[in-house]
Formats: sequence, C-alpha cells, structure tokens
Amino acid sequence: MSRHHTTSQQGATLIVTLFMLVLVMLLGASAARLALQDERAARADRDRQLAMQAAEAALRDAEAAIELAKGAITGALAGTDDDPPAWAALALEGPAAGSSEFGSMTGQSLQTGNGMPSRLPRYIIEHLPDNRPGTAADIAKAATVYRVTAIGYGAGEHTRVMLQSIYRRAGGA
Repeated sequence: MSRHHTTSQQGATLIVTLFMLVLVMLLGASAARLALQDERAARADRDRQLAMQAAEAALRDAEAAIELAKGAITGALAGTDDDPPAWAALALEGPAAGSSEFGSMTGQSLQTGNGMPSRLPRYIIEHLPDNRPGTAADIAKAATVYRVTAIGYGAGEHTRVMLQSIYRRAGGA
C-alpha cells in the first residue's frame, strides 16, 4: 500500500514541476518582450532627435544663405501674415516644391546614411513684410525679415521633423 502512495506522489511532483517550468518560461518571454519594446522606443527617440538636429542644421544653413546674399534672396517666397501661410501650401519634399536642399546656397555639407539622416534636410525661405510703424525712410533702413521653414529626416525614411524660425537681417534689402 505504501508503494502505491509513493508512485502517485512522484506523478504529482512531475506535474507541479512542469507547471513551474511553464510559469518561468512565460515570465522570461514577458521580460524579453518588454526589453524589445524598450529598445524600439529608444531607437525611435534617437531617430527623432537625429531628424530634429538635421532640421536645426537646415535652419542655420538658411540663415547663412540669407547673410551671404547681398540683396533679396533668390527663390525666397513672398510671405504674408494671411492664412494659410505660403510654406503650408508647399511641399518640402522635393526641388519642384520650391524648397532648397541643405548646402545648395552655402556650399556646406552634411553626412547622410549609415546612422545619419537618411537624406539632406530642406528648407523654404519666405520674405515677410515689415509692418512696423514708421516712415518709408525708417522702413527702408529697417531690418529685413524672413521666415524659414525646415524639414529634417531621421535615419529611418519615415521620421521627419519640421521647424520654423523668424530671422531678421540687419540693414535694408
């Protein structure tokens, strides 16, 4: 009789051990899935930061192009304060859209590919009217105002960041 009792206990031990093994396996799979999600989120954040830096570089490049130009910026759009603004009506994605590629006016370069932005950032420069009060002579001596809209790309093709700045060049023109 005691021999039959020992055999049934050994079967129960096997079932409990298998149940514990399945439980540990499920916990391990959950931990692995969580680690992969964290890695994916970190990669997406890095890609967004890369696109932000590329867009900021495009803003600085446009400002340098404005300073290099002796007169009105070639290709600068006439902007207004009306809705919608000129930059909203244009696509920044290609040369036919009226945007400029990073370095096209300044000769600067930016590395792309291999963990860097997937492509060069682009920007649009709009000449804004200076609506400050004053005489015509005062306005002629006043600074020229530009709105620069830039788009930067991350390492992933679908990561994009768009930034905008107002830039005031001292002196007329």
